[in-house]
Amino acid sequence: MVSKLKTTDILYFGKVNAKTGVSTVLKSFISGDGIFKREGIDLRIFDLEGEYNFVKKEKLQEGEKSSLVFLSKLRSLFKKKGANSFVLGWLLVYKFYWVNANKAVKSYLNRNRNSDIMFFHDFFACYIYLKKRNKSNRKQKIILILHTNGDTFKMLLDYFPRLKNTFVHKQLLKKEKYVLSQINKVGFVSENSSKHFKALHPEFDKEKVFYVHNGIKNIKYNIPEKKQNSKLVLTCAASISDRKGQDIIVEAVNLLCENSKDNILINLLGTGPLLNNLEKTVKEYNLETVINFIGQVSNVNDYLLQSDGFILTSRDEGLPMCIIEAMRVNLPIIATKIAGIPEQVENDFNGYLIDPNVIELKDVLENILDDVDLFLKKGDASRKLFEEKFTEPKMIERYSDVLKSTFSKL
Repeated sequence: MVSKLKTTDILYFGKVNAKTGVSTVLKSFISGDGIFKREGIDLRIFDLEGEYNFVKKEKLQEGEKSSLVFLSKLRSLFKKKGANSFVLGWLLVYKFYWVNANKAVKSYLNRNRNSDIMFFHDFFACYIYLKKRNKSNRKQKIILILHTNGDTFKMLLDYFPRLKNTFVHKQLLKKEKYVLSQINKVGFVSENSSKHFKALHPEFDKEKVFYVHNGIKNIKYNIPEKKQNSKLVLTCAASISDRKGQDIIVEAVNLLCENSKDNILINLLGTGPLLNNLEKTVKEYNLETVINFIGQVSNVNDYLLQSDGFILTSRDEGLPMCIIEAMRVNLPIIATKIAGIPEQVENDFNGYLIDPNVIELKDVLENILDDVDLFLKKGDASRKLFEEKFTEPKMIERYSDVLKSTFSKL
């Protein structure tokens, strides 16, 4: 039995209650608090609103849920506008990243805590904390997790491409260099992402780089029986954006023969900067009965349980949480072979991997429709991989190992 718990504080520049992959991971830490304590770790989470109280904040009122959906749609609108404007793009980065990070760091420092480890899951709060921390905290160990493909700012610059190769981009790279010179470890959510980071930063000590796969709760569920002669239902749950690649789905479906179109239904869950353009394209192609825009929902799992498979044609990723959610309910996966996705999907085992390419997706959809039963059987393999690699306890145990190894060097 450990006599004294080692303290680890997570400081996050966003809201833990938001509907993001990072937030899902952080909430898992709270629900897995027993595992951390058993390993001698006292972990607390501080976000934009202060110390996070999991029990209290999970009990959202309906009005609060509606507010979150509205804010998500508003952010999507801003991102769409910011993608085509340097000035607006920079203002949005300043507001949603720097201002929020400053606020979160200031609130945290006012608490005068002195934890053994500071554990960051975003770059911006990490940078500002390193610049502003008290002298008494200089001996803390600093761990940074980047939920990216290994390139710190690629996702950000994909949202705001007008910032690429500008003074803003150059300043971000200078700040990245500073952070990497100060931290003790940097982690990623996939092995491929960690390898990409090492290739981009050969000067960084490779012994300080690690990865931990995301994991989620193993819930009870009943898979509804599929109706005979019904359409093949595929679901995509992701922000509707160029990065997530739903345009590839629309273009591929448009190339299918009429008989294939009659036998498939694709549900696109979520909202985002590409939504309006894709809705127009679907109408132009007369695909309204084939591609269904569901919008932002809070019950993603209900849609997954009504589906035959999951599809995600991203151009850039870290390790998509939505694929893990689909694997949990026995769904075969169609996805792109980028970043950490090949660690989730084994081609022709629990689904199919393709390049982010319209023709490749069209060919895969045709093959699946030719033998739907074969595709459906791959769902059991998805469930098996989920249990082996992507459950919440496995993720927490791995992070516990990382934290314990860091404590040993204090």
